[in-house]
Amino acid sequence: TSFIYRITGTTFKDNVLDACCGSGAFLVKAMSYMISEVGGINNDSAVKVIKDERLFGIEFSKELYALACANMLIHKDGKTNLIQDDSRTEEVGKWIKSKNITRVLMNPPYESAYGCLTIIENVLTNVCDGAICAFVLPDNKLEVSRGWIKKILNKHSLLKIIKLPDVFAG
Repeated sequence: TSFIYRITGTTFKDNVLDACCGSGAFLVKAMSYMISEVGGINNDSAVKVIKDERLFGIEFSKELYALACANMLIHKDGKTNLIQDDSRTEEVGKWIKSKNITRVLMNPPYESAYGCLTIIENVLTNVCDGAICAFVLPDNKLEVSRGWIKKILNKHSLLKIIKLPDVFAG
């Protein structure tokens, strides 16, 4: 989570989305870094802006959504901008668009049954122009989906692919 935050150049000025937030790890890490960037928890007004206006999460699973809410609560936020919904839908796309998202930090479910590529496409379609998006995906996801990749790259730019050592495969 720290690595993804840093390589995307995310700062306290960004509106950050995790459209498959699971337990909320990316959002908690982003919140922690953002609060540090504004001088810490004693900067009440800046911290309030971060918690109320800068962090957004979506989770499909009711159980994981509850876990994300609890995780954010433990870190003194609660579920300010977390929703329990399906990131593949047009309605969620409209919600994303309304949040003026400038950064996406996301580890979507890899299985086709969960609509990994549909989620990514919906996110890319609805974030701000120029948004920087990081998706953690296995190697084969791009290989087996070449047609989809060509379609996406007609509208969006791929800046980097970072391959981790095989020890992370699995």
